[in-house]
Amino acid sequence: MYVNTHIFFVNKKVINPSSLTIVGGFIPDIALMGIIGWDDLHKKEIIEKFQKFISRTQPRLKDFGEGIMYHYIVDEVTHKHYKNDIGYAYKTITPKLIKLVSQSFQIENGEVAKTKAHTIIELAVDSFVLEKNPEILKQVKKATIAIDKEAVANILSSFFELRKDKTRSALKSYFLLSTKYDTRDMEDCVKLCNDMNVLLFNKTVDKDRTRQLMLYSRKLVENSYQEFLNVLRRVRRKQYI
Repeated sequence: MYVNTHIFFVNKKVINPSSLTIVGGFIPDIALMGIIGWDDLHKKEIIEKFQKFISRTQPRLKDFGEGIMYHYIVDEVTHKHYKNDIGYAYKTITPKLIKLVSQSFQIENGEVAKTKAHTIIELAVDSFVLEKNPEILKQVKKATIAIDKEAVANILSSFFELRKDKTRSALKSYFLLSTKYDTRDMEDCVKLCNDMNVLLFNKTVDKDRTRQLMLYSRKLVENSYQEFLNVLRRVRRKQYI
């Protein structure tokens, strides 16, 4: 899921979450910056090791590790386990969505297009989440300003054995990316799709087709996203941890 949906979940599970918890709630996707791998903060075993490392070396950052685990739970429901079936995002994909994704992102491989399609479902859900919870935008931006960036960069670089200067730079870029777009706005969604495709594959998207893609994806989720959010609300940590 995208940033706002992750923080929606954090808000439902934590009363007045700290800036560390909020940033932890979306930090695993810093993998977009290429500084860590996609599995590094998306695998439960690694997250648990990271939490223990935090407790041993920087216990004041405990909330940061907690936020990461909340991110993991949302992704489990989104990708793997939704109502005794595959995750919500994959469950909602249609052949038409895959075709539109292939056209918008110039993807020829069907499986790659399907994988990309699940992120479009996530973006559509995020747009609805933000429509009903617009305060999340300010909450996320405030957290990225308030957090001790040096401490977060240090704990990440120490655990993953990264250069500190590159970690600081990646963190700064990722915070800018995470607070740049208002997913309620169609044009911002198109920009987000384009910017992420350039970042990951150095290719632009067909913007007209991406607008059509976003309109269709919103129709796909408009009658089911609320139930997905309700399922998230009912999730208990012990179900996934």
